[in-house]
Amino acid sequence: MAERGTRRRDETRARLVAAAAEVFAEQGITASTIEQVCERAGYSRGAFYSNFGSKIAICEELLVIERGFYADAFRRGAAAFTRYFAAHPELLALGPYEILERGLVPLLGAFVAVEDDERAATPTNLSLLYTELGLYAAREPGIRPAYAPYAEGMSEPFEQLLGPLFALAGLRLMVSGTEAAELITALYEEATRDALMSETAEGVVAAVIPGLLLAIRLVTEPLPGRGGTS
Repeated sequence: MAERGTRRRDETRARLVAAAAEVFAEQGITASTIEQVCERAGYSRGAFYSNFGSKIAICEELLVIERGFYADAFRRGAAAFTRYFAAHPELLALGPYEILERGLVPLLGAFVAVEDDERAATPTNLSLLYTELGLYAAREPGIRPAYAPYAEGMSEPFEQLLGPLFALAGLRLMVSGTEAAELITALYEEATRDALMSETAEGVVAAVIPGLLLAIRLVTEPLPGRGGTS
């Protein structure tokens, strides 16, 4: 009986969080109300407040989920990047930046077309939620203690995996991994805002790639013997 109650509570929390992600992305966090989240989830205010004490509390939950989502998406995207070139080794004869441009398509696809993730069908909402969480932290001091580690953690998967991906493309960093990750993350955030008008996963990926390539060009150079600046 206790296990059933725990499972039901977990399901309620998950539905409320999913509803909040949708409503906040569509309307903005500040403009959204608890009632709208409850209506979208199909629950009463009582169900909300038995799980979350406030809008800030559910946003804190979203920050934890989003950080895990991005870290997992980057890992799977990096694996897709590697598989792509394993299946098309002839492409490794291209210039380093052209190799990277080709590889970014499967890599970024993991961020907007995630198997068994409801957000896969709404890539624009994913970009909007990412932006809205930052705007809410700028406006609401109460969420900042939770937002700070989230923002810092966004660079971690980039820093861990950039080296192997760049080496495959024939590039090396000209700055530290931390510095490269911070710059690439910043331009990624800017690029996701450019992607907000896109209604398909492919459109989001196409909108994000130019900004990422610019950041990568700023922090890398071709390995000796690879040449090519395409």
